[in-house]
Amino acid sequence: VYLFDAFGNLNLLYRDPIISSATPIPVRPRRRPPVVSGHVKTTGPQSGTVLVQDVYRGLEERKSDDIRELRIVGVSVKTHPTMNYPVMGMTRDDPGKFVLGTVPVESDGSAYFHVPSGVPFFVQALNEQGVAVQTMRSATSVQPGQAFACVGCHEPRNSPPISSRPLALLRDPSKLKPGPTGSWPLDFAKLVGPVLERQCVSCHQQGQEAHQFDLTPEKAYDSLVDFGSPSLRDHVLTRYNQGRSIVGQGAAQTSALLKLIDHGHYNVELTDDDRKRLVTWMDTYA
Repeated sequence: VYLFDAFGNLNLLYRDPIISSATPIPVRPRRRPPVVSGHVKTTGPQSGTVLVQDVYRGLEERKSDDIRELRIVGVSVKTHPTMNYPVMGMTRDDPGKFVLGTVPVESDGSAYFHVPSGVPFFVQALNEQGVAVQTMRSATSVQPGQAFACVGCHEPRNSPPISSRPLALLRDPSKLKPGPTGSWPLDFAKLVGPVLERQCVSCHQQGQEAHQFDLTPEKAYDSLVDFGSPSLRDHVLTRYNQGRSIVGQGAAQTSALLKLIDHGHYNVELTDDDRKRLVTWMDTYA
């Protein structure tokens, strides 16, 4: 044990040739430090609240009324001992994902909502078509009873909190609106399969004129992710490997498949539910 003074001098105070003296601990009685009470309400509702003050902080180039909802995407607990197995989606995600639901965004860009505690999640900002404009590229979680707040959506990290009172705080926290069937957990057959069965398979199967683009259950996934230039597979892997989300460059927002349908593809007319299913699947990286 040395005394190290302001001039750089080391003065030996104690050395034991047998026992290490690297981390000495005082043995004289000391005053007990104050006990800090816990803030986790383990016996109450297993949820917390989240406040986003202004989703447009970080999305300045978007129209002031463009973002209508937030999609809350949960990240599953990893249970399989092998890394990235089984393969889940285009990004080969290790734990996988599921959609907890959506919540409304007020006209000033604020959102205030409940989320289940102990569940890692990330947030996607959705436009009026329910398509992700930007995706949070990290995850967070809340403890039971915790009130969690953030400034905006990818805002500069030195941004101060907003001084005005967000409109969302003038009401009770929103409850999560569940996503379409097949989004919790994400299941291609349950989420996208019904859309293909109603709208596509009658033409896109063996024996039909459009058989080259096979959308039967055995072939549909690979057919869809490889469709277009760039394909969904190429787009997602490019954006994912960049390590950041670019405003307006989401998977569904740049989808060749949606563009084809929107410009008129024979007699295909997607219902709101059909479109939500396809968009949800794309925006969660297939």
